[in-house]
Formats: sequence, structure tokens, C-alpha cells
Amino acid sequence: MGNDTGWKELNDRLFALGSWLYSGDNSRFDLKALFDSSSDQYRNMPVGQRKLILKELLFCGVDALFIANLDLGAPLDQLDMLNNTFQSASDDEFSNLDIHYPLNWFSGRPAGYFYERTGRDKLDGTFSCMNIIFELEVITQKLYRRLLDQPDVLVRKRLLYLIHSLNYPTHCSFPNDEYEPQLNSVEDKLLERMDAFPPETRVDYGIIELQAEDIRDELYPDYRDKKAKLVRDLYDAIERMDMKSLENLALSFYGARVIPREDQGPLTKEWLYSRVWNIAIRREMSKLRGVKLDLKPLSKYRLR
Repeated sequence: MGNDTGWKELNDRLFALGSWLYSGDNSRFDLKALFDSSSDQYRNMPVGQRKLILKELLFCGVDALFIANLDLGAPLDQLDMLNNTFQSASDDEFSNLDIHYPLNWFSGRPAGYFYERTGRDKLDGTFSCMNIIFELEVITQKLYRRLLDQPDVLVRKRLLYLIHSLNYPTHCSFPNDEYEPQLNSVEDKLLERMDAFPPETRVDYGIIELQAEDIRDELYPDYRDKKAKLVRDLYDAIERMDMKSLENLALSFYGARVIPREDQGPLTKEWLYSRVWNIAIRREMSKLRGVKLDLKPLSKYRLR
């Protein structure tokens, strides 16, 4: 087996399980930094970073024998050395390294970077569930079928994180726990039920976000009830053009504005309804108004 063939086999294995180590040009990490103790790469890589990558490889079924069989040359063909290195990944000192942490899928930093940082970077990103929803909204039929063939929700999630990272290398996924922990359950349930809306049947953008909202309502009745009250309060305030109430509810509108700028036309009920940013709230208010929910055409969004 030649070098190129060996690297392709490794990359194919990583992609199949949505590994954050995957890259199309083998540049995401260097095997010598993991196994060749005589190399500068090995000496310069922080120990925690190396252990995290080793754990990720093992999750993907890439063990010592797998690497030795890739025919990548010395020292990557030394089975005893490879075995010893992999065994070191199970040290208690590194038991808390979490290979499924969403920030691992950010390709704008070296693999394993986040466990070495000293504080939160100012990074461009969105919470994990939002990125999962977005990727499911615009998913291609090929990727959709790949996910359906993989019943493990965790692997489905990893694949979507990876796809998002590859398409948006400067945009990361923050953990839901830092925003709304409820979204962890919503994310998992959404991926369990993703067969409900195959991509070939969708023409509107927002269907998946609405499905996620329905799941959240189902799982968390308190959330559903609070949203129902907000819908009623917004509807009543707009219908009465009650400016005091609207100001109190301003966070429900784009830019927290309830007074249009000069270039946005006059203040009307229609303008206010169009400025409500939450798609699920717009849907419920459309029902109260007896009008069709206006969704943007999916064709305006990129499809891979």
C-alpha cells in the first residue's frame, strides 16, 4: 500500500465518523507529532493536546494495528511503539478530555487547541443546536442519506459539526450549555427524527427550525407556556398599537426596534409583524391573524 493510499484510508475512516481530525489534504494533524518522539513536532505539541487526538483516533477505530498497516514508513510501522503511545491516552490524568466537545470541530485552530487555552477567545460562532439546525435546513440528499444510514445520533451530530466546520472554517460551534442547556435534548431528538423532512420535499427555509421548536415544546412544557404567553402579549400589543407594551417587548423584534427608521417606511401593524425575529412566534401569530406564514425559499440558501 502506498503512502497516498494509506493517508486516504485514514482520512476516509475519519470522515465516516465525523472526526474533527479530518481534512481533505491531511493537514489537520501530523502523525509524527503523536508517535515520533525524536521529531520537533512531537516535542512542540502539548501533552494534553496529543492525548486528546489519540482518544479521538481510538473512537474512530484507528488503533496501532490500523496505523501500522497504512504503510506510512518508520516509525509509524513500529507496532509496539504505537501500542504504547495509544495506551498512554488512558492515563487518569487525561480522563476528563472530551472528544465530543463542540469546540473541537472548529477548524480555525490546531486540533486539540481548545484544551490548552487559558481563557475564552473572541471567536465568531453560534451555539451547537443552531448550527445543527442550519446544516439540516440546507442538507443535500447525499449527506442526508449518509446520516440516515448511520443510526447513532452522536455520529450524526459529529458529521454535521464537521460539515459545518469545513464550510465555515472561521465559524465555531459553542456548547449549548453556555446558552440554553435544554437545546442539548432538542438537538438529540431532532437528529433522531430527521427522517420526517427529507430534503427533496422541502421548498422553504425554516422547516427544520420549526420542527426543533415543536420538539422543545414537547420536551419542556414550561418553555411552551411562556412562549404562548409571549405570542398573545405581542399579538395584543401590535393589534392595539400599544407603544408602551411594545417597548417592553422590544427584544422580540429585530434590533430591538419598534419604531422604524426613515428608510423602513411608516409604523404599521404589518411592519411590526414583519420585524418579529423568532420564526416559531411568527408562526403562532400568523395563526391568530389567519394568514399564511411567510417563509423564505430554500433556493436562496446555499446547497452543497
